[in-house]
Amino acid sequence: MPPIDWRFWPTVFGAENVPAKPTKPTPFHHSLFVLEGNEKSPVLLLGPLQGDSVDHTLFWLPTEHTVICGDAVYARSTHLWVEEVETPQLLDAWFKTLDLIEEGLRPEKVISGHVEQGWELDAKADLAHARKYLQFFAEKVTYAKKKPGVDELYKTFKDAFPQAGKSLIMYDERYHKNLDFFLGHLSNQFGEGGKVWEENKHHNVGARTKEQLEAYYFSA
Repeated sequence: MPPIDWRFWPTVFGAENVPAKPTKPTPFHHSLFVLEGNEKSPVLLLGPLQGDSVDHTLFWLPTEHTVICGDAVYARSTHLWVEEVETPQLLDAWFKTLDLIEEGLRPEKVISGHVEQGWELDAKADLAHARKYLQFFAEKVTYAKKKPGVDELYKTFKDAFPQAGKSLIMYDERYHKNLDFFLGHLSNQFGEGGKVWEENKHHNVGARTKEQLEAYYFSA
């Protein structure tokens, strides 16, 4: 598995667009808002929900049958960021978020948090990809009888999702770095001998109850 070159981070993730002096956002304490000039189309806020980390919010536009998912859904062109899914409870909660979207909202359009350049949004295909990826992760990592090696884990996910990480327009070094970033972290975290990444510990996921993580589950 190639080493991750952190110097490439700004190019891959657009960090050059981050403001030089960012300000702390003002808390929003309401469950919906409307945009000026479009008062008949409310935007409903559903959360906190599990995605690639805890405390995600879905933006649901019922008039347009559209859900803006953030990092609760990754398009079929991209590997999921699963490094922070460290417990079966977090994995189950992410599945419940997908259940909410598919069974509770039944959107016509799904806007994913990650999609490679050149790919078109496809609600059904992207949701299927996210669910398939998590099911594969459950089999190979969460409920695996034996902990795999780092290189084995990297190759297993790369081979299982060959379209992920590839751009239909630009398949170059940038996307190799993107691929290595997502799978590199996954492999180092969960592979035998891997290193635990500490940045997500402030979420205090160990203190979250099942009810808190799955609060928005809709049964069919």
